[in-house]
Amino acid sequence: MNKIRTNGFILKVIAIITMVIDHFTAAFELSMPENIYHIGRNIGRISFPLFAYMIAVGYLHTKNKKNYLLRLVGVGLISEVLFDYLLFDKFFVMSYNNIFFTLAFGLLALIISGYVKENIKNRYLGALLELVVVITLGFVAEYCHTDYGFYGVFLIYTFYIYLRSKSKITLLLPMLFGMIQTPYVLPAYLLIYLDDGTHGRHLSKYITYLFYPAHILVAILLRGFVGA
Repeated sequence: MNKIRTNGFILKVIAIITMVIDHFTAAFELSMPENIYHIGRNIGRISFPLFAYMIAVGYLHTKNKKNYLLRLVGVGLISEVLFDYLLFDKFFVMSYNNIFFTLAFGLLALIISGYVKENIKNRYLGALLELVVVITLGFVAEYCHTDYGFYGVFLIYTFYIYLRSKSKITLLLPMLFGMIQTPYVLPAYLLIYLDDGTHGRHLSKYITYLFYPAHILVAILLRGFVGA
């Protein structure tokens, strides 16, 4: 009997599906029963840990980390107007910014941490400086009002620790940290635990990037069409 496993493709698809459920639920909040709304948003909690995990995986496997970072920032900038309109019916809201900025801050934390690890020979000093970098960028994300803020940046770092250690037991670190926010993230950690470390079927990164603003636009148009 084959063991049940996941891979990069499966995790990405599940992250996208749960994100869509979350955003469409948010779009139609006023026209659905409260219990259905909460179910949809709770399902949506599964998506962020998966995206955070994929950022850590991407950091370890992407050769051009600068371009990776620029792509995240670019999608964040392109999507922000749509994101704000979806949630607030306004085209620009400074108090809440989309998830791609959080992912970018998390990736930047890993990039700087990697530089520290390579250049600081003292193991303990290096670990301390890594932590300072991550905490600092976490607070910057919080100050910039990005979605998930400090929690999001630090979660990405804990996944990096998990992947770097190559020990399944260290998955408890991001899992316990994730549960501080909500227990509904637990299915995401089960899926990550089952990850076999392969890419699985190919899904162009550009499709993933374009899908984010596209699905928000569809949610906005559909809401306007049905008058919700």
